[in-house]
Amino acid sequence: MENQKNKQPKRTFWGTVVREWTKFSRWRANKKYDFKDRLRFNLVKVFGVFMFTAFGLIVYSNVTPRPSNVESTPLNEAQTFGTLGKSATLTSRDYNPNTGTLVLKFRLSDGSESLSPIIDTTKIKFDFSGENHTDGERSKVYVVPTSNSSVAVQFVHLNKGFRSVKVKLTDKSIDPNAITVSNNQQENSSENNTKQPQVKQTSTEFIVNNDQLKKDVTLPVQSQKTLALEQNKTDIKDTQKYIHKVKKGIEEWKKSIKEQEGNIALANENMANADDDSKASLQNNIESYQSNIEETQRKITSAKTDIDHANDRIDKLEEYHQDILNDDMKLPKPY
Repeated sequence: MENQKNKQPKRTFWGTVVREWTKFSRWRANKKYDFKDRLRFNLVKVFGVFMFTAFGLIVYSNVTPRPSNVESTPLNEAQTFGTLGKSATLTSRDYNPNTGTLVLKFRLSDGSESLSPIIDTTKIKFDFSGENHTDGERSKVYVVPTSNSSVAVQFVHLNKGFRSVKVKLTDKSIDPNAITVSNNQQENSSENNTKQPQVKQTSTEFIVNNDQLKKDVTLPVQSQKTLALEQNKTDIKDTQKYIHKVKKGIEEWKKSIKEQEGNIALANENMANADDDSKASLQNNIESYQSNIEETQRKITSAKTDIDHANDRIDKLEEYHQDILNDDMKLPKPY
């Protein structure tokens, strides 16, 4: 009985084949399932990456401000406006993205060559617009006169996603050349002739895009006194640069005079051995050199006068610096 129980079933050839084929089929099915499972997992990962990227781009495009399609006005490039030779130059554009504070500084000119022109800023109209720049009633803008020839435009609580702001300057001064009256006595005496002359008001516009700003997270909303002090320091520094530039010009003119004097000396040396025609030509050259020297000397004299005026201006600016500290600015109030 025990021998019968321990007796193992006899393995046949075909039984072994079937058994091995079953094991192989099971292994192949598992392998195929593993491959498809990995494929599905990889497809899910790729799809997830695409979805995450798309979501990130949507968030980025809504949170990050996009640049305007209009080109920004370059810094330090004068823009003329009005009919009396006025011009305005955008000199700086500082922005605090955390508070939405934007400060634009303008230098004004009356068309003269004066280092310190006096411009009545109350006769200049400022208009403001932009792309997505306002943040409801919180957004404010102030025009702050900072000297006799400069103003700062201060935006407060700009929309953090703004694209651009635009500042339009219009000259409100009356141009006497634009006023005409009729020489016809009958027209002048007519009761119907009560219409006033139309005065043309030309303007210029400055565009500032959000991608052209100097970012400063420490920039606060500044008072007129602070802005005036900054402008005063800038004016002193600019005048010092002007003096340095004129002095370099004087040195170059002096070198030019020495060259002309050398040319005259050489012409005089050649005069002794020259024939009559050559002598006449050399004499003409000498007179031309002497004329150039005289003209250059006049330029040097004029430049030295300019330096004296510039030094006087620095003295006055330094005195005015103390006036500002004492709250004696004598400037129009911000509006």
